[in-house]
Amino acid sequence: STGWYVNGYGSIYFTQNGGESWEKIFEKQGTFFRTIAFLDEKTGFVGTVGTDYFPNVTDTIPLYQTTDGGRSWTPV
Repeated sequence: STGWYVNGYGSIYFTQNGGESWEKIFEKQGTFFRTIAFLDEKTGFVGTVGTDYFPNVTDTIPLYQTTDGGRSWTPV
């Protein structure tokens, strides 16, 4: 039932009901998130594409980490 979705507008979404509804839990302007993976309920990583692929992408950090289940994200 739990799932994650990231996009090229710098948003991270979370669902607890198999995708019936989604909650935006994080947003960082200028970031193009491309992938997300979790090791367990609390620890996850999200990768970006960098600044050379799409217009208006200014985030140079390639990888972020969460240790609180996705509520906050910090550069790795």
